[in-house]
Amino acid sequence: MDSDDLASHIFGAMCIGLYLAKLEKVNSEKVVKILLVHDWVMAKMDDVIPPSGNYDKKRLMEEKAKRTVFNELPSVIKKEYMNLFNEFNSMKTKESQIAREADKLETLLQGEVFEEETQDTKVLDTFFENYKPVFKSKNGSKIFKELEKRDLKRAKKI
Repeated sequence: MDSDDLASHIFGAMCIGLYLAKLEKVNSEKVVKILLVHDWVMAKMDDVIPPSGNYDKKRLMEEKAKRTVFNELPSVIKKEYMNLFNEFNSMKTKESQIAREADKLETLLQGEVFEEETQDTKVLDTFFENYKPVFKSKNGSKIFKELEKRDLKRAKKI
């Protein structure tokens, strides 16, 4: 698997989302739909990662990409998909929380592959720092902590 492939990210995030939804006993179909709509919009943007320097501009880029995607949709699904996208960003439902956690966990897993490929053990440092507040579910938090521990061991930071 390419460490920075959009299709693998989307597939991986949806698999993690299904898994977390089952563990947390939330609507797995909704979690997958939220992830699909979120990543559809993200696919229309340049990659924005914490150390890129573009993170402050992310919301503006996201708004433009969102308009592009939703303007292409048939009216019969437009409102539902817009609501799902907004739900992802608000994180006010358990499903949107699980979707956000799945998205971040998959990014961390891709980052592990990238670190191994490049032998750069500092790549994920900023990600872990920025992503920590996202994790609120019992199982998402547990997986996040395990990934963080693996990163520290790999980099011999502990």
